[in-house]
Amino acid sequence: MDRNHILLASENARASPVCDAHRQPLDGVRNMQRVPSAQRRRLKKRVGEWRCATWNIGTMNGRSREIAETLKQRKVKILCVQEVRWRGGGVIEIGEGYKLYYSGNRTGRNGVGIILDEELKQRVVEVQRPSDRLMTIKVLAGKSLVNIVSGYTQQIGCEDQEEEEFREQLEQSVREIPEEEEIILGADLNCNVGETAGGYEACHGGFGYGLRNEEGEKMLETLESLELVLVNTGFKNRDEHITTYRSGDSSSQMDFLVVRKRTRKNVRDAKVIPGEAVAYQYRLLVMDVTFSTKRKRETTGKKLQKIKRTNGKNYQKWKVRYSKPAGGVSHPQEDEDEQVSRHIGGGGRNVGCLGE
Repeated sequence: MDRNHILLASENARASPVCDAHRQPLDGVRNMQRVPSAQRRRLKKRVGEWRCATWNIGTMNGRSREIAETLKQRKVKILCVQEVRWRGGGVIEIGEGYKLYYSGNRTGRNGVGIILDEELKQRVVEVQRPSDRLMTIKVLAGKSLVNIVSGYTQQIGCEDQEEEEFREQLEQSVREIPEEEEIILGADLNCNVGETAGGYEACHGGFGYGLRNEEGEKMLETLESLELVLVNTGFKNRDEHITTYRSGDSSSQMDFLVVRKRTRKNVRDAKVIPGEAVAYQYRLLVMDVTFSTKRKRETTGKKLQKIKRTNGKNYQKWKVRYSKPAGGVSHPQEDEDEQVSRHIGGGGRNVGCLGE
């Protein structure tokens, strides 16, 4: 075969079906037109996903930098920490872009905290520190407000009055949060909720660990009344990915991540990550949850005109319903379009024909 035939053959050659020429890179894809539909759906589902965690770290003294490096390696955006053991309350940068908000007492015992990554620490709306065993941070996530709660219950064997006070304080804090806002609770509850749901299917996923004790029974009753769910009991894992505390031959599940009942479907996974040497007995518990990051679009004049053209009957109903506001005071200076536009922009959620 001469040189011209070789060149012609090389120009007409096709890549093998398994070569890299047929593989579309998925990392950093902006325009997903060439991505297969199944993979495109998976990519869209991952948008707005947060990795949240809870960890009893024993003490923050001398461990701040190590904890920050672990969070960066594990790609954790939110960490609820227990047993901070710092006095008072404050805010401090711990490295790698993470910021710690903590709440302690005068003695330097107990203490809880919440660590946020570089992105979320810019979205903090409010910080509340009710006690050295409970604190809340409200952050903005697109159209949602997310309340991050860190809690630490008294250890087993303490007085019943102290345990009851914590449950009452937790219940009060949760009930003060508006229903439309999200909740992420990371806590060391120091109780055993049991391996199975056993009558508490509303808040227990059926994949727990160990035998339920009296403290666990009371905590389940409290969570059920608040319509909260123990996320890490809803995934079937091996024991090493379930137990959050190990000391010698004994192990237990005492740390939990909790969300609202309606948010449970947005949690993709929840498990313990063994092997981190920061806290020797307690283990890091993580979950991946998705929140919508898109804001609601306001109704404009063009939208109003479109509604008028396509649904004239409903427009007439709006005129009758909203021509006279509460109190019977009319607005003669406003024409009908202005009245309808004003009420759609304010109280339009209650109008069924808007599709909400």
